Order: sequence, then C-alpha cells, then structure tokens
Amino acid sequence: MKLLFIFIVIFTANQTVFAKQLESDALRANVIKRLPKLNHTKLQALMKRVGRDVPKGYYQCLCNSYTTMGNGIGYSANGTGGNCENAPYPCIGGNWGCVYYPLPSDPKVIEHCMKSAKYNDDSMIIDVIEKALDSKLAGGTTPLAMLPKMSS
Repeated sequence: MKLLFIFIVIFTANQTVFAKQLESDALRANVIKRLPKLNHTKLQALMKRVGRDVPKGYYQCLCNSYTTMGNGIGYSANGTGGNCENAPYPCIGGNWGCVYYPLPSDPKVIEHCMKSAKYNDDSMIIDVIEKALDSKLAGGTTPLAMLPKMSS
C-alpha cells in the first residue's frame, strides 16, 4: 500500500512538472509569435511593464535590416538624426533627405536580433519577457495581459 502511495505521488508530481513545461513552452511560442507584431511604442510599453530596457543594440539591429548600399538606416528613439526631424518611426536615415521606417516585423529579422543583441548575462529579450510572464503566471494573473493589445 505504501509503495502504491509513493508511486501515485511521484506520478502526480511528474505530471505537474510536465504540464508546467508544456504551459511554459506554449507561452514562449505565443510571445515569439506576437513579438513581431509590436510596434516601437508597444514594445517599449511591454518592456516597461517587464521592468527592463531592451538589450543594448537590439533596436539598432532591427533598424539596420533596412540598410541598403549607400543609405544607412539606424535607430533613433526620438525620430531625429541625420536629415530627419520628428520622423514618425524610429528607424531613420538618408544621405539625401530623410527616410524612415517602423520597426521590422519579419520574424527572421527579429530572431536574428534577439540572438545577436543580448543582455550582459547572455539572456535574450525573449528570455526576459518569458521570465516576467512566468512570474506573473505563478502569481495567478493572466500573463498575456502584460502584452500590449494587437491592432487588427
């Protein structure tokens, strides 16, 4: 009888661990899916709620994806730089005038920048977001409520 009890306890504990891992994997997949849909303002709002800045170089990496030969595109938090003043998007540049772009939404670009622009502890932006969402989940709140609403 004692052996059956121990088996049930171990089996239940393993099921709980497995369920939590599945929940965590689903959460990470959902965040990865939604991250490319966040514009600059929404990504900043999310990171503010997480309590961290984006990793150094992350925005620059995203904006550099627009760079073409002879025309470098870089990140500007306030929409100014080069020949641009009050650009409506954070990726700006232009050697002969002002060009500007929103943050890219290509998942491949975002994945590349997540891997190349990391925090000092070698974690990626997705790790920091996931950790914050996991801690909210453990606290009993809906973790995806932290993510800014998507516009249609």
